[in-house]
Amino acid sequence: MLLCGLSKKGLTTTLERRNYLKEKGDLSMQLSVQGYLQQRKRLNPEIFPYRNLTYLMDFYHSDEPKLWKGYLLIAIDGSKVEAPNSKEHRETFGNSGNQHSKTGQVRALVSGM
Repeated sequence: MLLCGLSKKGLTTTLERRNYLKEKGDLSMQLSVQGYLQQRKRLNPEIFPYRNLTYLMDFYHSDEPKLWKGYLLIAIDGSKVEAPNSKEHRETFGNSGNQHSKTGQVRALVSGM
């Protein structure tokens, strides 16, 4: 679930799930969109800070960082992501409703380097 979620490319859930299973080489796995979304809800959110920390530790303690004129060159990109539409998330992030929906979606702004 974690790898499938992290490899998303902005497609529909059906296409994301199919592309992930195709890349993994296991199209025989039968998992409905509803089943996928139910399993995704069970993912412990504490995994993300933990995986980020282990990734950074691995990155900075390896030969991977290539320097340019003695500096680590970094680009920054921002995006909007949808969060689960819960009362807590609406209070934290607000919502982006329109004329067709009063509750709308819950969106957060994220930046990555």
